[in-house]
Amino acid sequence: MLDGQLFHGDLTNLFLMEASFDEIAAYCESVARLIRPLHPLVVYLRQESVERAVHTVCTERGEAWVKYQVDWKLKGPYAVRRNLMGLEGLIKLYQDYRLMTDALFARLSMDKMVIENSGRDWARYNKLVLERLGLDGVASAG
Repeated sequence: MLDGQLFHGDLTNLFLMEASFDEIAAYCESVARLIRPLHPLVVYLRQESVERAVHTVCTERGEAWVKYQVDWKLKGPYAVRRNLMGLEGLIKLYQDYRLMTDALFARLSMDKMVIENSGRDWARYNKLVLERLGLDGVASAG
């Protein structure tokens, strides 16, 4: 499992540093090329409303987490050039980021699936992934 490797970590840093879409897409494709021989299933967890998702996470993780995210992510060139500030700026940043990751996901040429996870029904989402991998009988037997 490569949790978040395609659309998190280094890709986030490229986005925050205002790399071009082509540069970010090239990075994403290089990671995809490296893992393609393993025949992975890319599971894209996505919520329809970015604003609602950010508010939910902020409520769960608390003010210290919100401050950390705002202080870190809104000091990079992407946010500074767009004058993104506070929680509303963080939401706008994530909305822009999601537009980018949607486009990157659409371009991936490997087995992939989208799970809309606003309902936060992790048992059901796990079942969907296991079914897609052909492992649904394995989980119930164990």
